[in-house]
Amino acid sequence: MYPVIIICVISIVLCFLPVILLLKKEFGTINKNQAIRSKGIKTTAVIKEIKLGGKMTGNEIVPGVTLSVMVENEKGEFYSAKIYDTIAVTDMPQFQPGAKIDVVYDPADPTKVAMLTGSGYSYEDVAACLVRYLSVTNNQSKAYVVLNVELDVRKLKNTLSDIQKRQLISDIAEGRLSDVVEIAKILEGQ
Repeated sequence: MYPVIIICVISIVLCFLPVILLLKKEFGTINKNQAIRSKGIKTTAVIKEIKLGGKMTGNEIVPGVTLSVMVENEKGEFYSAKIYDTIAVTDMPQFQPGAKIDVVYDPADPTKVAMLTGSGYSYEDVAACLVRYLSVTNNQSKAYVVLNVELDVRKLKNTLSDIQKRQLISDIAEGRLSDVVEIAKILEGQ
């Protein structure tokens, strides 16, 4: 009887092992970047190459990039490094070859580099993105997706229900609401 239980337990563990390893890798990347940001040395880097990738968040793909960069250390010397991170859809144009970006590197291991994304983590940034997107496309269905992706990528708390988000998008698209600060307060739940 015990061998059957042991075989069942081993089978269950083997079935879930790939999922556990995948989650560990994804959250590991996020945690590594946060650790580097918290203790790293701030500098600049020049993007040499960009490779697009991504991850699924619910039914949406959150764009991810691997950047090959030339990092400048404290002594003014340059070295190659790679960065993997997620970025907001509306921020993609600023991550092109030749662009300078703010980064931090781990002083214990300078090959570990993370992007500093500046102020791109505020509700006002999401509100401005939403207003810009709707002014260009007026596509409310896609604006809903953009809103969810922007909140997720920027790791902001999602305070609105789906119905409230769709109403907010409708109000912006139809011109009833255009003040970015006011929209940001709504997104923040104030």
